[in-house]
Amino acid sequence: MKKFTLIIFIFLVIISVNSKAQRFGVPNYRDYDYEPFHFGFLLGLNKLDFCIEQNFNNLYNNPTIIPSSYTPADAGISTLTKSNVYLQSIIPSTNAGFTIGVIGSFKLTDDFYLRFVPSLSLGGNRIITYSYLLTDPATGIIKESSSIPKSISSTFIELPLIIRYQGARIQNAQPFVQAGVKYVHDLKAKEENPLYSTPSLALNNSDVYGVFGIGFNFYFDWFRMGIEGTMNYGFKDVLKRSTVSNMYEDGITNMKSKYFQLSITFE
Repeated sequence: MKKFTLIIFIFLVIISVNSKAQRFGVPNYRDYDYEPFHFGFLLGLNKLDFCIEQNFNNLYNNPTIIPSSYTPADAGISTLTKSNVYLQSIIPSTNAGFTIGVIGSFKLTDDFYLRFVPSLSLGGNRIITYSYLLTDPATGIIKESSSIPKSISSTFIELPLIIRYQGARIQNAQPFVQAGVKYVHDLKAKEENPLYSTPSLALNNSDVYGVFGIGFNFYFDWFRMGIEGTMNYGFKDVLKRSTVSNMYEDGITNMKSKYFQLSITFE
């Protein structure tokens, strides 16, 4: 959260400085929009998350999903059987990461640009929390609940291809919208794929994302700086399934990645 606050503060300072410069009525870097190629770099912060489609049939009607480490605190229930422990919910939580990339931009028309931005994203640990209910075998009354967190870390190589539409310049500011697709390779996914001797959770190492974003460009004397926010939605089910019943997988029908990224670009 502190990193995002710093980015927003820098953004507001730049807007203030740029608005003061516009009072003089002389647009900065006027030749920029006439050049066919541009290069630069990107710095960004991201918030990684999962979209999980839960398998409610397994969640509530399959008592074989039992955490091996689960120990009931209620001394009155001495035996942990398959008939009295149930997986109640699977909840993902977001975490922050950092992105660096290089920019290549090709002018298609006066308003449209094709952009290629190969990047490296260092993602924080994404936590998936599994909540269990323990019931009394005799009465079915809920006696206890328990949560087990599962951590997944990722480092992405990203290869996005983006079409950007840039609006008219208002002195030294310019709005834009963009959309495209992105191939993503997770460098850590292969390392963490288990042999499934114990219950675990692993991801496939490749995915394809849809990318949608908006932002503003700010023109200075010798460079252009941009602020952009993008949403990235994975198209593929990234859960790598084992060949045996797994308490971390059986309650999930589909799991896709998504993340929001706030970036600063310099070109």
